[in-house]
Amino acid sequence: NFLIKRIENISLNKEYLYAFILGETYYIDSEVKDDYQFNGVSHLLAIGSSSITIITCLVTYLFYKFKINDYIYLLSMIVLVFIYIVLTNYSISIIRCGLAFILTYINKKFKLNIKYQNLLILITSISLFYNPYYIYNLGFQYSYLISFILVIYNDLITGNYLVKLLKVSMIAYLVSIPINIYNNFEVNFFSIILNLLYVPLVNFIIFVSINLLILGALEK
Repeated sequence: NFLIKRIENISLNKEYLYAFILGETYYIDSEVKDDYQFNGVSHLLAIGSSSITIITCLVTYLFYKFKINDYIYLLSMIVLVFIYIVLTNYSISIIRCGLAFILTYINKKFKLNIKYQNLLILITSISLFYNPYYIYNLGFQYSYLISFILVIYNDLITGNYLVKLLKVSMIAYLVSIPINIYNNFEVNFFSIILNLLYVPLVNFIIFVSINLLILGALEK
């Protein structure tokens, strides 16, 4: 409730804050969403790793600052991620990112040495076990397929930030072509350039907005 109140107090572009923080795109005009889809940047409206990263970094900082036991930290993170999944109405991207964070931490903590692509297969299996109909969801198809391909070709993603971003955009674009053709009957060849321009900007806005909202809520 306090996040919703903080968002409502912001008069400018609060519909995007609903999308970035709570995964709710209902408030965004349908024509705007169609434009995002046509330009191949509709994923910018989806919440995912940025939100999970902010939350986990803040909590991790607090736990390590007060030297909390690692097992209590893990249990707390599981509960926190689950709460955020519920708050975002079981967003597919948040489920994937949340499970990825928890399983990756467990993998490193207990030195299980499980390859990340196997963890991703496990995450996909858990998601489909929870709801088999996710397989028909466009968000699921984009999120999981692109993530899996990026993990497989991770060694190719080298260079400075802009070069890495360009390579990620190209891989994501190529992987998404069959999905776009099958579902939307269209392909936009400029989406690579648009992603290169807007991804850093949107990620910056997400980080700043969520941090300001959280800090403002804590002040209350």
